[in-house]
Amino acid sequence: MQKSYSQITGRKNVYTAYYSFNAVFQRRLSYAQLPTANFTASPISGCSPLVVNFQDLSTGSPNAWSWSFGNGSTSTLQNPTTTYFTPGTYTVRLTVTNVNGSNTLTRTGYITVFEPPSVNFQLLILQDVFRCVHNSPTCLLRVQAIQMSSGSGALVTGPLHL
Repeated sequence: MQKSYSQITGRKNVYTAYYSFNAVFQRRLSYAQLPTANFTASPISGCSPLVVNFQDLSTGSPNAWSWSFGNGSTSTLQNPTTTYFTPGTYTVRLTVTNVNGSNTLTRTGYITVFEPPSVNFQLLILQDVFRCVHNSPTCLLRVQAIQMSSGSGALVTGPLHL
């Protein structure tokens, strides 16, 4: 009688017993688990400069990490941070290592960096109502305040919500 295991996780001792004429033979099998690289990042897209925090989600008890962020920066920290200054898409690679070996995960085009926002808006004056229309397609634009002349030389200042 034989028992086989299709998937075993962790360090296990597997005994295979063969029964024949009331005799039992045992064989001890050991195996070592390799690490499996996995990670997430936040945010994965945004305007330049984009600060991205990476989180290691690897299994198999890794004890060393080697990151390549695609922007010329590398790290050996478990949970690093990097900044992307140039617009484009970036491939991120993580290699994890434990006493039994290593494993690499590459995510192609994982990070997307957009151009910094440019201020492009129109101020429409309809009767006594001012309406501001902005056209910044790739990144959110938050206007803190607007300052304008009312025609009489007085300046009107205040927050503007788009």
